[in-house]
Amino acid sequence: MNSRTSEKFSDIQEINITFDPIETKWSKMTPSAIKDDVNEIYAQLANDPQWAINKIEKLNKKYKNIPILNNYLYVCHEAMGNYESAEKTAIKNYNLFPRYLFAKTNYAHICLKKGETDKIKNIFEGKDDLNSLYPNRKKFHISEFLSFMGVWAVYYYKIGEEKIARSYYIVMKKVAPDHPITKNIRQQIYPPLFIRLLEKIFGQERIQQIQKEIAEDKSAQNNER
Repeated sequence: MNSRTSEKFSDIQEINITFDPIETKWSKMTPSAIKDDVNEIYAQLANDPQWAINKIEKLNKKYKNIPILNNYLYVCHEAMGNYESAEKTAIKNYNLFPRYLFAKTNYAHICLKKGETDKIKNIFEGKDDLNSLYPNRKKFHISEFLSFMGVWAVYYYKIGEEKIARSYYIVMKKVAPDHPITKNIRQQIYPPLFIRLLEKIFGQERIQQIQKEIAEDKSAQNNER
């Protein structure tokens, strides 16, 4: 890392990153009556996202606007390739809970996919490190940490700051090399050789637009089934 990027990560050692569940302002908004349901949904996010979607929609009829449920719904729609539904969910959650970290990261990824890099700094209040964004918090769940770092890795990659982007990824890799979020970010900032060649020929923006159109076509096909 150069001096510019090393300064950016100098205070990461002050953050307590845990793999254990933690209670936050947002988790406290989940009614105690459905906490077992929420835990069950979390356990099924990767195994059966469609089941989780059905369960969340059922709960949403009685308990509206639970930030964690909206986050899980976004994750499930993304996993199922329901990109339009994922986008609507991310925007809704961000509008309702703009200080909720996952609302920020989910909406930021939507903006990055759409090439709206100019919105990222506003989403994160001009702060690209967790200590500045949440000065009163010292403990973060691993998924919070990786989601935040991943957004900035992709952001810097898309604006042409590849060294900074990869510095974010290197930190992610040191903390959790086998985590799905870390692997996903690697794919985005280290694209296959043929994609890089196409980007050089046609430009990164055009290739990203084509990839977006392909994803939208797949989403539309899934919705028709």
